[in-house]
Amino acid sequence: MSRSGWCGTVRGRAAAFCCLVLLLVTVGVAAAEPPAATVADEHADHAGHGGHGAATAVPARPDQGAVGDAEPLRDPDAYAEGVGYGPLPRLVMGDQHLFGGLLLNRLEGQWHQDGPPVWLYDLQAWYGRSFGRLLLRSEGEFAGSELEMTRTELYWAQAVSAYWDALIGLRADLGDQPGQSWLALGLQGLTPYWIELKAGLYLGHTGQVAAKLEAEYEQLVTQRLVLQPRVELKLHSRRDVDRETGSGLSELAAGLRLRYELSREVAPYLGVEWHGLYGETRDIKGESGELRLLGGLRLRF
Repeated sequence: MSRSGWCGTVRGRAAAFCCLVLLLVTVGVAAAEPPAATVADEHADHAGHGGHGAATAVPARPDQGAVGDAEPLRDPDAYAEGVGYGPLPRLVMGDQHLFGGLLLNRLEGQWHQDGPPVWLYDLQAWYGRSFGRLLLRSEGEFAGSELEMTRTELYWAQAVSAYWDALIGLRADLGDQPGQSWLALGLQGLTPYWIELKAGLYLGHTGQVAAKLEAEYEQLVTQRLVLQPRVELKLHSRRDVDRETGSGLSELAAGLRLRYELSREVAPYLGVEWHGLYGETRDIKGESGELRLLGGLRLRF
């Protein structure tokens, strides 16, 4: 046999072998895939097990919304299909646990030129679940060893979005001035650019209406050194000489605190703050404003 004839024979046998392999693969795939009628029968058999052999339609799960639904509702037990936990304890999700905490945000002394140093505390504590909890706020000031004022607020805080809580509760003011009780409404949360905001509206038993706004921001200088700008302003609806407040903007405090976190729970700090009185409040007290030097401690439990 010539060389060209031998090559042609080899090529022919190779082509025939490839065609045979391709045919076997096609037949195997077709055999492995059941016909549509068989699949439908299997669904009917599974559905009939719970109804004495009668075929019933499988209901759509709650998380399977209609076509085009942007955010279908999700039922966490949808995939259980009625199967209970049996003897096993029921799972407790993260938002069902009870949590508590205490933050002493400011335990500080303030030094100024017009009198003895001012000592103050500002704390908040909470207990409850992720979406609803009790919230306690308290702050007070001492001039030397004399108590000037304390303000205590008790709220129910309810989450209304991922970053915001709505507040409703009561507030009580005590000190060297006549006491006053309030119905308190508020909002607290985190704004864009990581600014912590607290806003409150207070309805007093004397007919006074007050508002308070606090804003804080934490700038990390290092992992332990934190610079915190803070602004607080207060407004009142009418003049109250007994409590030394006037209508409109009454007080404004703006300051910087630089703290060093020995740990996440303990952080001493130094700072400076401008404390000013405005409008009728300035006229009643006979003061305008002053710059104060600060030193204190921030604690978290």
